[in-house]
Amino acid sequence: MKKPSFSLLKKTLFALAAVLISIAAAFAYGYVNAKKSVRGNILFSLSVVSEGFEGKVYQFLEMAKRKAQDFASDGLVMDALEKGGGAGRGPLDAHLRMKRRLGARIVSIDVSDLRGVIIASTDEARTGRDVSGKPFLMRWQRAATAVQRTVADGKPVLSVSVPVMGRRGRAVGVLTNTIVLGELENMLTGEFEGALGAISSGTRWRTMNVYIADRQGRVIAGPRGYKGKTASTPPVAACVASGRETLATYMGLDGEEVAGSSRCLPALGWTLAVEVNRNELMAPIDRMRHYAEVMFAAIAGLSVLLAAVFYRGTISQLGRLSNAAGSMAGGDYGVRVPAGSNDEIGALGDAFNEMAAEIGKRTADVGKAWDLLNRAEHMARMGSWEWDIANDRMYWSEEMYCLFGLTEAEFGGSYEAYLGLVHPEDRDAVKKSVYDAFYGGRRFSVNHRIMRGDGMVRTVHAEADVSHDASGIPVKMAGLVQDVTEAKQAEFELKKLSMAIEGSINVVFITDADGNIEYVNPTFEQVT
Repeated sequence: MKKPSFSLLKKTLFALAAVLISIAAAFAYGYVNAKKSVRGNILFSLSVVSEGFEGKVYQFLEMAKRKAQDFASDGLVMDALEKGGGAGRGPLDAHLRMKRRLGARIVSIDVSDLRGVIIASTDEARTGRDVSGKPFLMRWQRAATAVQRTVADGKPVLSVSVPVMGRRGRAVGVLTNTIVLGELENMLTGEFEGALGAISSGTRWRTMNVYIADRQGRVIAGPRGYKGKTASTPPVAACVASGRETLATYMGLDGEEVAGSSRCLPALGWTLAVEVNRNELMAPIDRMRHYAEVMFAAIAGLSVLLAAVFYRGTISQLGRLSNAAGSMAGGDYGVRVPAGSNDEIGALGDAFNEMAAEIGKRTADVGKAWDLLNRAEHMARMGSWEWDIANDRMYWSEEMYCLFGLTEAEFGGSYEAYLGLVHPEDRDAVKKSVYDAFYGGRRFSVNHRIMRGDGMVRTVHAEADVSHDASGIPVKMAGLVQDVTEAKQAEFELKKLSMAIEGSINVVFITDADGNIEYVNPTFEQVT
């Protein structure tokens, strides 16, 4: 029995591997797409958050400008500027100091005339100073302006300058509020909303940092510990170099990978950046991956368990059944399959055992019959044969090989091999008998001599029936061959004796090489 090259076990393992690989590929594909989608949503959320903080910054600037405009509309300030005169007006200085108390974050308030000379200030040391070339004073004529600068102690401040309009509607001077950025920092950290009583103040992400950097990359507002640091991050570099806003992952201020979104504030030369630690942002994706891994492990374990159950309940039983079938094909009809499960496989095993028992019994019966047939053929010196005409293949019984003095290996097994064993003088007669049996409707029956493998010449009688297909073409020929050498010799001797007994005539017998009587010649002479 041919051993299978691709067993059921291999097929099961291959199917299991294909299923697990498909599931793993599906999980991987889903995870990659989910990760991409979540990452896109996170970056979009960061963009929205940064846009919200940008609005807060502009709101802060607008509040600072409105406060400066409110101060500039003060009648005492307008009158002082319209009357003109030298610097150091005591009553106006005192009035400005009173105004300064209205803004907790105001460092100083300066009032300058149109020449750029400070005529009054909350800081007496600044009174009389010429600030006409300062950036915060150079653009006031266009509108209220805000310019970042640094005070004496090195802290960044914001100078907001607005024109002071006289009672005739003409600009008579400039009022400049210098404020610290603490209130802006409170807006960035959420403390400002909390101080106002907002319920949901604070940041959305635990590791979120919001900071503002100036043109030099110095952090001027942001979380404690970041102020004064140089932010050499991609968002700051992009805003300073080309005014390009950023939405990507990069190395943040703390040296760790972050996802960030930036907003460029070109009027002030600022960069607003919102950064969240990547680990916190990727936590949902990591949990998703963990759940996918757990689910895959569970599915893989269940698949392996089912495969093991299937192997034990089906493949192993089929394997035993296959081995038993192989043993039976090799002639072991006593093989039996162990009792299996109460399912179709078990029923198949029971049916196999019954079949093996029945085949064993019938094989024994056939063996006995075949032995009897061989004995009968041997006793009658008669062999049986069959010729598959279409494939030119002849099959002989054991006695046929004995009659022709050959072994199975020595016989070619074809019609030509058979003709080669027929005596040359009798071959034409055999061929004619075969042809007549094929196409003449006659029965194949002929006596002819054979040349045995040991060199002896014997006489045999052959008879056979021919089977034709539906179109009348001969397809099979089966028959018997009997050794009649002794019978022919006995017949010859009997004829000689019979004619000798008659005694009335002399008889001359002319025989062939096998002793067959071919001619009798009476001489009409008295036998003495």
